[in-house]
Amino acid sequence: MRLNGWLLCLEAKKMKNKNYNLNINGIATSITVLPAHHWPARLKGLLGTLSLDKNSSLWLKPCNSIHTMGMLYSIDVLFLDDKNTVKKIAENVKPFRFRWSSKYVSSVVEFTAGTVKKIGINPGDILDFESP
Repeated sequence: MRLNGWLLCLEAKKMKNKNYNLNINGIATSITVLPAHHWPARLKGLLGTLSLDKNSSLWLKPCNSIHTMGMLYSIDVLFLDDKNTVKKIAENVKPFRFRWSSKYVSSVVEFTAGTVKKIGINPGDILDFESP
């Protein structure tokens, strides 16, 4: 992993979280999901990172909106309901932007820009976060 991935892993360990493997509609992917389920981890998010490793993502929960203020790179964003169904997708969100979703969204997953198209995620897909 790059330095920023290392920092995210360190943050996850500090928060006593565990990383997950991402499955889409029951099919395993090579993407590692770094959880940000506590307020300090959600507040920091990807700020201070130079990039997000192409095989990593950040899962913010609870969360129904994001911003890229202060970021240096674009990201893809999935908005999920409480059953981890993809409700909305925002691709290639550039730095210094905001994205909101409905009140029915309970979490957000952030990826490197281009990942959503590359792995073929669509609205209605169901994500599963599996413990390694």
